[in-house]
Amino acid sequence: MRFILTTTATLLFLTFQASAASPDFLQLKADAEKQFADGSYALAHETYAKTTLADLTPSDKRWVEFRLADTQWRSQAGTQTADTTKLDEARRQLEVLIRDITRVEEHDRIWAEVHESLGDFFWTRRNSNNYGEAWPHYQQALDWWAGAADVELARQRYLKMVWTMARPPEVERYYNYGAWGNFIQADILENALKISQTDNDKAHAHYLLAMTYRQQGDQDQRARVPEEFEAALKFGQKTDWYDDALYNYAEWMVSYGNIIPLAEGGWRQEPNYVKALELFRRLVKEFSKGETRYWEQAQQQIKNITEVQLGVSIQNIFIPDSEIQYYLSWRNVKRIDLGLYAVELNRDVNLHDDQGWLHSIRISGLEKIKSWSRETADAGDYKPGSETLHLDGKLKPGAYLLEANGGGKSSRDLVLVTDAMLLLKASGKQALVYFCNALEGEPLGGAKIKLWERWHDGNRWQVHESEKSADKDGIAVFDLAQRPNSSVELFASAIVKDRQAFVPGNSYWNSIQGEPWKIYAFTDRPAYRPKETVQWKFVARRYNGSVYATPSQQTVQFEITDPRGAKVKEDKISLNAFGTGFSSLELSEAMPLGEYHVTFWEDGKRRQIGSATLFRLEEYKLPEFKVSV
Repeated sequence: MRFILTTTATLLFLTFQASAASPDFLQLKADAEKQFADGSYALAHETYAKTTLADLTPSDKRWVEFRLADTQWRSQAGTQTADTTKLDEARRQLEVLIRDITRVEEHDRIWAEVHESLGDFFWTRRNSNNYGEAWPHYQQALDWWAGAADVELARQRYLKMVWTMARPPEVERYYNYGAWGNFIQADILENALKISQTDNDKAHAHYLLAMTYRQQGDQDQRARVPEEFEAALKFGQKTDWYDDALYNYAEWMVSYGNIIPLAEGGWRQEPNYVKALELFRRLVKEFSKGETRYWEQAQQQIKNITEVQLGVSIQNIFIPDSEIQYYLSWRNVKRIDLGLYAVELNRDVNLHDDQGWLHSIRISGLEKIKSWSRETADAGDYKPGSETLHLDGKLKPGAYLLEANGGGKSSRDLVLVTDAMLLLKASGKQALVYFCNALEGEPLGGAKIKLWERWHDGNRWQVHESEKSADKDGIAVFDLAQRPNSSVELFASAIVKDRQAFVPGNSYWNSIQGEPWKIYAFTDRPAYRPKETVQWKFVARRYNGSVYATPSQQTVQFEITDPRGAKVKEDKISLNAFGTGFSSLELSEAMPLGEYHVTFWEDGKRRQIGSATLFRLEEYKLPEFKVSV
């Protein structure tokens, strides 16, 4: 679509018949439109409601009908009521105004205004933000204004719609363009850029083009992303979109960067961390904390790009005589020094230290098997690097700590060479450990097995250690330490001769007293129509100190609420001998569609004991169609 601004008389444009309208109506309309412009939609509705439609020209009558519906939904949308009657009524009235207008020659300003109102109805209304429903209406209105004769008015209305589509009013502070799927077509944004006159509008259009091309553009459009961001930035900090452009441009450089053509055709993208760092630093320099929502994020990005990062990891457990493979990753590191140390897990793991089991192993006193270095060829451009490497030679069975050091950072992982495996199964009070041959499944009896338990008591970490020998079936059962209602970190290791294995895990100790009731509620089917009767039932169990028992003859209160949170039924039920209760609910046509919920309390509403989604109320409607001959 091309945006055309012209004053040619042949273009379709509604000329209000002011000459045929009475002076009283002209004044009333002026007053109402001023109220509308001020956002006083209820007052504008009251003013327009004073008109007598029979005394108006056809075009004035249609305008009043449009404004009555338009102001009705806008004023109603500003209230907190859950009743949608007036909203639905206004929407139907608007749809009637355009329903039978199918010929292009009949498209006038009122037709365009109705489409814009419907677009706003779906998109800007609180808790709606349905861009899929709004877009077809906005598209019709935009196309009409693109050919309107009143150039200045068309400019204002076109841009207002584009900015609204990009960011509906009253969204949260951290809303990002496109978060609700509302990416605007590039040709519309190009039109907005062509007709923009202020620096702020031009910066806004360039910013939206960059963001749209970034998410949905083809190869050529994505190549234009830096160009559009730069165009948005050239107007400086005086525009509302300067910080948005700075931050998102920098993020683009971190994630995608420059377009690099390939010799065989096509292209690839390569992050440009130097440019990204320049942009992030520019943002934190030109804005103070609190002046832009991106300040803390930019500081974190600067840290991510410039700080030293180092990692070493082992992806597998190796059976004896395997080639040992490890993975190195780094950033801002020129040389990595590595060391390999022999470890006995039962002896060297120390969970009394406030850290993970791997980092609790102290290198001092361990036998150093070998050491070597790796040059990274880091060019100082902040690019992260990584490499998959192989250890020279083979390792005999056992456990080894591989540690990497570089740039003042260190990282470590465990190299385990073994044909044994350890399994751990834990309940709230016991843990079972099974040690066996990983290749054949044969139990490894007689192994020394050690179990660490660690939990936080609210003040400090508590650690409990236990050690046992596996029986002939390779099994050792541990009684876990008593502790408060919490989860416990577990770590088990085992050794027999040169075979070692380990396994981490968790144990959950939940006090049943905190949740004494269990209730299961269900209906005879998941969805109902108006005028039907819901038959529902629930089954209850209550903890009696040792097991869940049937709470026969006890009274349970319940309350059913509709999708808007309004109460539709409240009652008490005395449970039968099986701990069950029954009830029903009559559904009327006035009840809102959607999910209905039930909440249960102990008798007297002393404590809530359960809640659930009970059923859905849905309306079956025959498909409608229209035949034109």
